[in-house]
Amino acid sequence: MVRLIGGPLDFLVIDMPPGTGNELITLADMLEGHDVAALLATTPPQEVALMDSIKAVRFCQERGLPLIGVVENMAGVTCPPNCTEHFHVFPRAHLAEALAAADVESIAQIPLSLALSTASDTGVPVILSAPDSVEAQAFAPMVNACVKHAQAVFAEAAKHSLHEFSQASLPASELEQALSAVPADEQDALRQQLQDLLGSSNNPTS
Repeated sequence: MVRLIGGPLDFLVIDMPPGTGNELITLADMLEGHDVAALLATTPPQEVALMDSIKAVRFCQERGLPLIGVVENMAGVTCPPNCTEHFHVFPRAHLAEALAAADVESIAQIPLSLALSTASDTGVPVILSAPDSVEAQAFAPMVNACVKHAQAVFAEAAKHSLHEFSQASLPASELEQALSAVPADEQDALRQQLQDLLGSSNNPTS
C-alpha cells in the first residue's frame, strides 16, 4: 500500500467488498492501534445487501474502529422533469430498524438516478459536472461528516503533540509552529487547552 500511495494525501479512500471478508480483516489488522481510519459504510436497502453491511459495521465496532456512519444507496427515485414526486423503489422501514439496532446513524441518502449512472459511465462525477443538482447535493452530508471526523482526529492528535511539547519544555516558537498546523478556526481553542496543560496563565504566543 505504501508503494502505491507515492506521496502525502489529505484522504485515502479504500473501497472494500461487502461483508467481512479477508480484505477487511487484513486491513483492520494493519490499522489496529492507529486512529487514522474510520468506516463509512454504504448499503442499498435490499435485505441481503443490508445484512452484509451490518456485518461490516458490527465487525468494526468489535475491533474498535471508528464508524462515521452509513450512506444509503439507491435511496428513492425522483420522477423525470415533468414530475417532482420522490418515492422509494425498495421498502426502507427494515433498513431504519437495522441501523437503529446496530446503533449506527444514516448520514446520507443517495438516490437511484440516471444522472449518477451516466456520470459513472462517462467518468465525470456529478458533483463536478452538476454541483447544484439534487444528486450532487445528496453527497454533501457524507462529505461533511468525513471532514468533521478527520478534523476531530487531527485536533486530538495536535493536542497530544502539544502536551508532549509542554512536557519537554520546548520554546514558545516551537509550540506556535505546532499550532500553525491546526485549522485556523480551531487554533484559539487548542491554544487555551495548551495553557491549561501548562498550568500557566502565560500566553504561549508571547
